[in-house]
Amino acid sequence: MKIAGQTLIPIFLLGLSMPLLAQSQAIFPSTAKTKGNSQNSLPFAGSPMRYQQKYLASDLKKIIKGGAVRIVGLNFRSKTQGFSGKSVTLEITLAKAPALVTSAFDSNLINKVLVVPKTTITLPTSGTLSWVLPIPFKVNYTWDGKSDIMMDVRIYKNGNNNRPFLYFFDSVTGGPTERLYATGASSTFSRFRQAGSGLVTRFDFLGGAVVPYGKGCVGNGNVVPKASVRGAPVLGNVIQIDLSNARPQAPAVFLLGASNKKWNSFTLPIDLTVLGAKGCSLLTGPLFFVPATTVGGAPGSGSATLKVQVPPIVSLRGLSLYGQWMVNDNVSGRTFPFSFSNGIQMRIG
Repeated sequence: MKIAGQTLIPIFLLGLSMPLLAQSQAIFPSTAKTKGNSQNSLPFAGSPMRYQQKYLASDLKKIIKGGAVRIVGLNFRSKTQGFSGKSVTLEITLAKAPALVTSAFDSNLINKVLVVPKTTITLPTSGTLSWVLPIPFKVNYTWDGKSDIMMDVRIYKNGNNNRPFLYFFDSVTGGPTERLYATGASSTFSRFRQAGSGLVTRFDFLGGAVVPYGKGCVGNGNVVPKASVRGAPVLGNVIQIDLSNARPQAPAVFLLGASNKKWNSFTLPIDLTVLGAKGCSLLTGPLFFVPATTVGGAPGSGSATLKVQVPPIVSLRGLSLYGQWMVNDNVSGRTFPFSFSNGIQMRIG
């Protein structure tokens, strides 16, 4: 990896995991190992409705190994052959699901991402146990490798005068999932809830994911510096590691490490209050320190960017790196003159 002209390849030699394929697929629930379970027409062959289905992280981790990935599409399997498809106008959102699902649809969506904006598709003639409904995402959804996922589908209309029609999808009962739904795409509360029931779903996913974690501490302008990444950390890609909401015209350092759990004999995160930085924490075990200088004018508007090239070395797939920005700052009452951003996990794909 090259960062700001410096070669940092040795960082990747500190720990390797099993490589991910360039693109992979996983079928859920994991209990649906055999084809042909129960049959279900909802939500795609129903009348206009709102439908949610929860996928448990414990189940996801059985098939998606090693941590964070980018989910790039969904697919659903037909159950019965010979039904004619209709047009369906829909939108799909993915989000982190709460531990306790409620009847209020919106409360079940944490950090939601609209992956399929409102669009119209046409169901093909159904074939027995075939994956008939591929839905590519307009925006990738990053699964953090540890959270439950909620799929939220809104069906606005269909080509059968908005009436239900015969078209069955493969589904499960008694599996590690649940669903809730109500008539009307704009419904706010579910009328029906079924534990253990849901569509057999195929997730299409890619490696190369970025997951923010932890919290930064207040700096110049009474705002918290923010670390983010543009682009996917995939072999051969050039990505940009950004700092924003920082003190302008100030020295900054990007801290890069191989763990967010341990740093030598220390357990992370480390509370920096003892150093005079109350409210700040070290979120990565830094092995490399990459300097930068922020630009900008108004307090709290400083920014900086590092361009990073991920080397095309196949054995690097699956490795996670952890980074955090440290900014020279002038916060009143802080004897350690630095502010810190959130952390970012970069899992190589």
